[in-house]
Amino acid sequence: MLDPLVSATLELLQAIQTHLRPAPNKLLNIFTVRDLSQIQQGLLLANPETIKTQDQLVRLWCHEVLRVFHDRLADDKDRSWCKQLVKQMTEKHFHVNFTETFKHLDLDGNGDIDEEELRYISAYQSLIQYYATVLTFPVDI
Repeated sequence: MLDPLVSATLELLQAIQTHLRPAPNKLLNIFTVRDLSQIQQGLLLANPETIKTQDQLVRLWCHEVLRVFHDRLADDKDRSWCKQLVKQMTEKHFHVNFTETFKHLDLDGNGDIDEEELRYISAYQSLIQYYATVLTFPVDI
């Protein structure tokens, strides 16, 4: 499971560095190897007892990638592009359907995770991780 994590994260960073170049109105669009370490740090902070399935690891990876990259973007067009890139990387490297993996967040039932529902990934993941650290029994992510 390590190879897909590394390859997806590296390919994602390369695509973001190529597509989301810094500009006067996009000063936070400076993405470096430091961002990779933030993603890895977030993954390593997870309680191993709560990450038992591939879907749980993919959700955690998506959460960390969105936290590091997506949350810094100021433009709706860039955020939409980033979401599509994360979806592509998820399907390409982890061989899972992004929409199926996050179907529990599809609040309007339209079969797609839109920008508003995407915000729930971070909130949901953070809440589950918090409870996983304070509870003594495993929590399904």
